[in-house]
Amino acid sequence: AAADTVLTIVPGEWHIELVREGGATFSDSTAKDGHRRVDDNRAVQTNTMCLGPDKATLQPAMFAPNCRISDATQTGTKFEARLSCPHPTMTMTGNLTIEVSSDGKKAFGVQFLNGGGEKMGATMINRLNMKRIGDCKGRDK
Repeated sequence: AAADTVLTIVPGEWHIELVREGGATFSDSTAKDGHRRVDDNRAVQTNTMCLGPDKATLQPAMFAPNCRISDATQTGTKFEARLSCPHPTMTMTGNLTIEVSSDGKKAFGVQFLNGGGEKMGATMINRLNMKRIGDCKGRDK
């Protein structure tokens, strides 16, 4: 039932910002200690889109499409759950939080995942900020 959870937002034109941060440690025979670390902080992605009445919902599966969602709780406009995300290199585990403002015009989501260990591992943090900026324009309604 966790994946069926739906948080409702106000239909309209939305500004969406996605921030991805992360890093990894992996084997590298050319490095002094045999391992190398990389940071994987990506440019902020922004988008504006019209979300009509049929699309004005946020579902946990949208934020973690390839993950198993468990231990889900929803309290009012806040959803929290544990994630387990299979990957060919290593399984990533962590949590997901999605919160909608009381007026339904702002939403915030954060997904924190990590896997592996010190010698070979990875961490990812994805933050989603959404803000309603007005009514949909033109024929996109």
